[in-house]
Amino acid sequence: MQNLFRRIRRRWAGAPSRPRVTEAGATEEAPELEAPPTAVDAADADDGAEEVEERHEAPGDAWVCSSGASGTVLWLELPNGSFDELSLEDLAERLAATGGTDGPRTAARPDPLPAGWIGRVVDGHIEIERENGTTDRLRATDLEPLLDHAPAQTTSWTTQRAPRNPLRDREAGEQLLRNGWYRLPLLDADTVEALREGYGEVHGWTQAPTALGPDAFYEPDPGNPDFEYRARSTALVSGMLESTMRPIFDDFEPFLWGFYCKWPHGEATALHWDWTCVDSRLGHRSYQIWVALDDVDEANGGFAFLTGSHNLLSSPCGSGLSSPSSDTFLQRTDDAIAKCESLRMRAGEALIFDHRILHITHPNTTDRPRLACVAAWRPAEADLVHYQRVSDNVAIRYRADAWWFRNMVPGNLGSVGPSLELSEVVFLDDDLEAPADVGAFLDQVS
Repeated sequence: MQNLFRRIRRRWAGAPSRPRVTEAGATEEAPELEAPPTAVDAADADDGAEEVEERHEAPGDAWVCSSGASGTVLWLELPNGSFDELSLEDLAERLAATGGTDGPRTAARPDPLPAGWIGRVVDGHIEIERENGTTDRLRATDLEPLLDHAPAQTTSWTTQRAPRNPLRDREAGEQLLRNGWYRLPLLDADTVEALREGYGEVHGWTQAPTALGPDAFYEPDPGNPDFEYRARSTALVSGMLESTMRPIFDDFEPFLWGFYCKWPHGEATALHWDWTCVDSRLGHRSYQIWVALDDVDEANGGFAFLTGSHNLLSSPCGSGLSSPSSDTFLQRTDDAIAKCESLRMRAGEALIFDHRILHITHPNTTDRPRLACVAAWRPAEADLVHYQRVSDNVAIRYRADAWWFRNMVPGNLGSVGPSLELSEVVFLDDDLEAPADVGAFLDQVS
């Protein structure tokens, strides 16, 4: 069977390392690539920051994944981040190499495995955490009867709860929930100019290399591999805007800050969703605030939304999961783009939009850079996650945190991996959107 998982490396060259906790309990900081903490971050630092790092840091030992769809097919994620498909015999050999297979186990007759599960290789055994909080400690030979009777692979991605109103202005929040986007005035002219001057100081008005390639002419901060610059831009934007943005939301927390610049002659973006950075099955939604630092329209890279399309998404978005891929969308992409609503904005106006809404940005046909600053926000009660597609109908959910979002390069994740702890195997629909629903939606959009 062809290996369903692409081989990836766990760390990319030049990426900053996390702060390390010493035995004495003191934090030994990595090189100062992360932005200085805001007042809110500083207040949270004493409330379990060490615990958060411990929870989200990727473990050093291997993990085993299985769908249960093909009996004894297993995938092993090695400590270097690559995935191997292997047999039970292969697994037994690997377990023996880590500590033998003769040690005790928790139960001679463990409960059947779910369709998707994640196990951790520890001291020559496989530890599988159950939903009830217990842990089974198994040998390789224990897996064979479990896998032979594992349930068939089924789609597990279903939205179970409706999202709560994200904004303190309840009417504005209802509009955001209904349309997927909301526009509001945010900054005065002096603040806009201060942010533009700040960008010139920390970045300069010359395009920098990004993971999107030298000819992209579109430079979002998350695509910039210069982590020292990103720390400076995070500090600048969060320092100037957090106190203004925080009162807009009803108990939300920021996890990403930066500038987005579309340079002269930058092309239009493809129709896409952004990453779903929280688990929408639990009713959570993450949002972006996009603040224009220039007057914006169709000529210089303005936004266009397919209003209401945030309710179409029937799977998570992440690495390899950001563009529509159903047959209906592939056949009607031009129709969908034509039905997107283009927005004119004045400098200082802001857009709040659901990360799940389909959108594009127009090309910048002018000779002037189009600059914006952005912030991503999540519900305070929601954990951050990242999804990565590993086969046609399988994705992995990883535990994430704000540090990771501020110190990763999305364009690199297809080859280097997210360097996060696996938390779930997610089965996807054959088509990421239900074709009948998509077609009906496009037909009703004027």
